[in-house]
Amino acid sequence: DSLLGLAPASFPNLAQPGTTIYPITSPPGELEGQIDDTNVDGGLTLSFEVNQDWLLFGSISQGTKSGSFNNVGPLPNPFIVPEEVARTIEIGAKGVFGDGAGFLAVSAFTMEIEDFQDSVFEPTAGAAGQGAFVTTSLDAESTGIEGELRYQLTDSLTFGASLAYLDAENKDTGGELPRSPEFTSSWRLDYSALFGQSFSLQAGALLVTNSGFLHRQTPVSAVVTPLTQPIDTGGSFN
Repeated sequence: DSLLGLAPASFPNLAQPGTTIYPITSPPGELEGQIDDTNVDGGLTLSFEVNQDWLLFGSISQGTKSGSFNNVGPLPNPFIVPEEVARTIEIGAKGVFGDGAGFLAVSAFTMEIEDFQDSVFEPTAGAAGQGAFVTTSLDAESTGIEGELRYQLTDSLTFGASLAYLDAENKDTGGELPRSPEFTSSWRLDYSALFGQSFSLQAGALLVTNSGFLHRQTPVSAVVTPLTQPIDTGGSFN
């Protein structure tokens, strides 16, 4: 039995003194702002080998995404989008079984996101109402369980599946987080065969499903009607 610990860290200091100025065409003028990208990120991972086939692990981490500007007119709101900070805790296990024919991994996680950056296409924003992507920020929480399975059925045929449950919440409103389906899954079969020394055949089938999701919870501007109905995306087969 053995215990392994890892603690990566990063210390970016990207603060740039000064002012960023974006011209606004309607009405003419300028908006002024500044972003300070100084942050400290890091993580800690502990893993424990139960035996030669199975491993237990746990991790905590923090990551930061830089802030940005909404350069759309006439009056972008918000103009400055603050940096996004995500803090994650995860525990799980993974290993092989069936004399190495199968692989299984399961994990549970929770993530707190401060100022989650949600980018949505705004049809009436931008110059001359041509549309533009507008980024807003909100506090969010995401908790879930996910698993992955692979099993070699024969020398040529392999089965794979991934399942996930996600509870993603907009903490500002108590509603669900946009584009975050509660249940997702993927199922696949892969075939690979070698004929002689120079000819091979490979084929695969993939089925992806989800339980539907909210496209956008609130309007980005006062002139856009909010789309609050869930989109039932069903499944796709390739």
